[in-house]
Amino acid sequence: MYDELKAYRKPDFMLGKWQCHQPTLSDIEELGEENYWTMVCGFVATAYDERLYLWSKGIDFNSMTDFQVFIMRVEEQIISPIELIFPDIHIQNYQTFYDPDTEEVLLIDVENKMVLTESDYVMLTDYLRNLHGLPKNSIKDGNEATKRWRLDYELKQIERKIQRGIVDEFHSILQPCISALTNTTGFKYNWHTVWDLPIGVFYDALRRTQAIKASDQLVTGLYSGCIDYKTMKHKDDLNWLRALNNKDT
Repeated sequence: MYDELKAYRKPDFMLGKWQCHQPTLSDIEELGEENYWTMVCGFVATAYDERLYLWSKGIDFNSMTDFQVFIMRVEEQIISPIELIFPDIHIQNYQTFYDPDTEEVLLIDVENKMVLTESDYVMLTDYLRNLHGLPKNSIKDGNEATKRWRLDYELKQIERKIQRGIVDEFHSILQPCISALTNTTGFKYNWHTVWDLPIGVFYDALRRTQAIKASDQLVTGLYSGCIDYKTMKHKDDLNWLRALNNKDT
């Protein structure tokens, strides 16, 4: 766990032994948004997210932890550099070591004397997901039939795309959100000033605005008689001061 208020206020802070930096929307635009999401999503990817990569190697994703998959991808150097967010983590320098005392597999940057443990990885990925409102895909197949169905289905989808010449193109995730917020009454930033917002503050503003508007609509529905309070499944949605989580994105 980390200090949420400090992470919200300061674009640069320490998360355990790791230095963290929140890039601004301007930083992300300059890097290239597609490159940014490749970097972030590559770092937090779960075993389920990388199921096709694992299947190509004859590995069942259900048998792997997220950290084990991360180690494999680090060893194969197929993870984008993450220094923009974690300046101390130079992915290309990390090597795998086994600690016989703790029976842990570690990633160690010998040059900079930095050790990345599984608990470090969990802490850093939790922070990144909360920062960007990303859900964690922890799906596991319940039996062999489900596992076979999923593999066949995924491979057929890929085959259809190849046959039809379909190429997945990247479309901006941030642009519609920036457009929506800067055109929302009450949002404190305009098109010129929004670019200086750290990404975590921007996503918090997006989620809070959604929560406020949803609460207002529910209250209107209650007073008009269109909604019955007793049958409401998520009464906490009326409270726009509540702590927000990834489901609110």
